[in-house]
Amino acid sequence: MTSEQQHELQSTLVTRISDILVATIVAAGCTKSYDDAYHQFKQNFGDQVANIVKMAVQLNKVVGEEVVSADLQSCCAITGKGFDSATMEDFAGQNSQQAAGKLVLCTTSLGLYRSEKVTVGNRVELKDTILKKTTVALESMADGLERDYYAVPDLIQWSPWD
Repeated sequence: MTSEQQHELQSTLVTRISDILVATIVAAGCTKSYDDAYHQFKQNFGDQVANIVKMAVQLNKVVGEEVVSADLQSCCAITGKGFDSATMEDFAGQNSQQAAGKLVLCTTSLGLYRSEKVTVGNRVELKDTILKKTTVALESMADGLERDYYAVPDLIQWSPWD
């Protein structure tokens, strides 16, 4: 926002806020006409309203543009969802074509992405960038690890009530 646009915004806000406050005062029973009340309000409180608006616009600029310019977040995969080569890599080292269509068993290493504000023309947009893909184990990895769940050791079957 240019300084001219910022000044125009502040002027518009001061006018609207003053208008709303004066209309409220008149509606509450002020004996003066709207125009007289508006003139007296601007004379007595115009500078204070202008200072509040100026500080609010500056705070909005700092919070919106300077402080929150980028954010880092960890990410993980959801168990049972399909493998996505754009955001995931396979723990077993399969290439993305081999892993395509397979389901995720679990996350083995968190990923990291950055979300940052970028200016495109006159607009501010969020741009997400993957810094590190989430590493996942696929369900197919457990296929060769089937166990005989009925072969339970005697120790586990022991009960004090036998």
